[in-house]
Amino acid sequence: MLKYLFDLHKLFIQQSFYHQLVNYLQIKQKLINYKKMMKILGLFKKLVAPRTIFQINYKQKYFFNKTAYVFLPSLEILKKTDIKNPIELFQMANIYAGGGQINEAKYCLESIQRLSNQDFEAYYRIAAVYFNMNMIEESKSCLLKALEINPQFENAHTSLGYLYKKIGKPQKAKECILKALEINPKSVFSLLELGYLYEDMNMQDEQKQTYMKILQIEPKNFEAQYGLGLYYFKQNMLQEARHWFLQVLEINPNFKSVVYNLGIISEKLGEYENAKQFYQKAIQLNPQDANTYFNLGVTYEKMKNVEEARKCYLKVQQLEPKSIYALNNLGAIYFDLGQFQEAQKCFEDIIKIDPQNFGAYYNLSAIYIKKGNIEESIQCLQKTIQINPEYINAHKQLGQIFYTKGQFDEAIQCYQQAIKINSQDSDSYFMIANTYNLMGNQKEAKFYQEKGEQINPELYKDQL
Repeated sequence: MLKYLFDLHKLFIQQSFYHQLVNYLQIKQKLINYKKMMKILGLFKKLVAPRTIFQINYKQKYFFNKTAYVFLPSLEILKKTDIKNPIELFQMANIYAGGGQINEAKYCLESIQRLSNQDFEAYYRIAAVYFNMNMIEESKSCLLKALEINPQFENAHTSLGYLYKKIGKPQKAKECILKALEINPKSVFSLLELGYLYEDMNMQDEQKQTYMKILQIEPKNFEAQYGLGLYYFKQNMLQEARHWFLQVLEINPNFKSVVYNLGIISEKLGEYENAKQFYQKAIQLNPQDANTYFNLGVTYEKMKNVEEARKCYLKVQQLEPKSIYALNNLGAIYFDLGQFQEAQKCFEDIIKIDPQNFGAYYNLSAIYIKKGNIEESIQCLQKTIQINPEYINAHKQLGQIFYTKGQFDEAIQCYQQAIKINSQDSDSYFMIANTYNLMGNQKEAKFYQEKGEQINPELYKDQL
């Protein structure tokens, strides 16, 4: 990934750059994050900046992404001087990029290109900054320039592959990464990117083989272990997936995605207490993740702890007010508790979010039946069928209402429609036979009775 582009162990800075930053921060002592920034700047005492400070990952917010605006005024002072140090210019470009000042960042990068015309590593670093500014063509051009200068530059091949993957050219991405592996067959960096690419391309066997090869080189590589866990998880091989995810947790106990996936695995295996504990830990790691609260709510329901499930779904609503799944489950809980007004509000809220949600109309029809509002229930079922004519339960429920009201012709039509959707639905044959019996039409009743018995004799006897 491009986050690995910065593979220099140290970035050297000039004394003037350090003092300009410190002087500016001393003026801004009232800033909330002043102490944090000064602590990090303390690492500059020997005028050496650890590389992690200057990494800018497009997925994560590192130091300068959060605090670049503080440094920008001091850079205006530096900009007036004749800076000819490529590393210093590169650092300035990073700060400008983190502060959203794209033109200034681009100016610094172009200055580096003029000063380091044949420095392939400089072009490599420039490509990373361009990429993180979403200037894809400029990033690609710099990577190609780096490879023109040094065709054996493995990381540039891999990063170019990553770039091609991001713009939807997986085959070209594969060619680039395989070229990198020709140069260095044991490059974990390149093998990981190849594994990710195979995953995106749904080349599952190749994905698995690539991750296994990484573990032969680095047995404790948690990214490869995680990749294998995902591979087995997608294959529904839950025990194998759990094995690899647990391996990851031994190295990185706070890997939120792994903890979350272990919760899902435990839930699928019926180990609800374990699932609950994993979901609770995932929430500790990320208290704003609505999906984890939802899954925890489902687990509580399976544990018959309805009150805790309700609290989880309410939390999901707080985090994601338009979560249809949470509203649906919350409505179902209220329905089972006999709190029909609260249940009705949940399903009505779903319809406000998604007017074509036929399930919400179907559930509303059940609430209206409980409240004795039969006509409203019929309207909801008719709306359900209008949205989804193939939803068999709506036809059967509508038939049941007409049957109860003594509207036998309408009831038979509903059940016949259900049979058109599923010719093996023995319930509908039984109800048609029963309806014809009440109408005194024994011939038709016998016909549908025999059809129902052919499909499910035991069910018919039980209901008869």
